[in-house]
Amino acid sequence: MRKRVLQAICAAVIVLTVFVGCANNSTDESSKKLVDTYKQKSNIDLEAKDVQFDMANLLDEPFVIAGVAALSDYYNYGFTDEKMLFSVKLTPFDGKSSGAWYLYFDRNNDAALFKRLKTGEAVIVTAASVPKSIYDSNQGNMAIASTPVWSDK
Repeated sequence: MRKRVLQAICAAVIVLTVFVGCANNSTDESSKKLVDTYKQKSNIDLEAKDVQFDMANLLDEPFVIAGVAALSDYYNYGFTDEKMLFSVKLTPFDGKSSGAWYLYFDRNNDAALFKRLKTGEAVIVTAASVPKSIYDSNQGNMAIASTPVWSDK
């Protein structure tokens, strides 16, 4: 039940962020509000940039990430179980590829997101973490993700 309420609230915030943010040309401010709302509702303190620049010290710590998501076929390092996981490339709202992440979602739990992304890109916000059990110091921005909410791009 809590997950559904969180998804409904965040979905409304995403829709408002996309429409109001684009209309006001204040995407950075709108995306910040989106992330802050999700963090508050999920009780998560960290954001993707916190983990990106201190990954080895923040393994297994949940963080919030938001941006434009598209299905990907990138499976590497410990993220290789295509039967269990599907890969999503998430580009942050600022469009900088250096901040992009590969997120791996459970095919069963997040089947609705998989179905949606098969039709094209979507704006998403989600919780993620870098699992200590499969972390490799050579990996890039790669994490297991869960509890996504999304809207059309």
